[in-house]
Amino acid sequence: MSEPTDLDRLVPWLRCRVAVLRASTLRRSFDVSVEVVPLADDTGRDRAHRADGADGADGADGADEQGMDRGLQVDLLCRLMAGMDSPVAVVVVRPGHHTDGDVSWAGAAHEAADVCGLRLLGVVMVSRWGWLDLLSGVRRDWKRLRIRSG
Repeated sequence: MSEPTDLDRLVPWLRCRVAVLRASTLRRSFDVSVEVVPLADDTGRDRAHRADGADGADGADGADEQGMDRGLQVDLLCRLMAGMDSPVAVVVVRPGHHTDGDVSWAGAAHEAADVCGLRLLGVVMVSRWGWLDLLSGVRRDWKRLRIRSG
């Protein structure tokens, strides 16, 4: 189980990620994207690996409510984690609030981190309203989010 302090370095980035999502998506519906963020140092967030359209629109058999089954989630995350050597956080950016289907991303992230030999610090669901770490239960929501310049 992740401790809330594990994600302390990522919290300002998550706040900014929510703000960027609000500013860049005018529609209520958009494709899910998955990011694997290395957390060895502050520069790691610039080296995040990302996959867009991770909602698996192909409708695979046995798929969860997002359209992607657990095996495909693990495979996608393993590909994003390839070559990383520091602790990581998995960030899933999605429309709407978190649902029970999001829990499958936490399980897939654990499996992928085990396969890649990496320490998993968090599985964070990001939406236009805020973020939720599925491992620790830590969440932050905003009704109005102001971004300070500088």
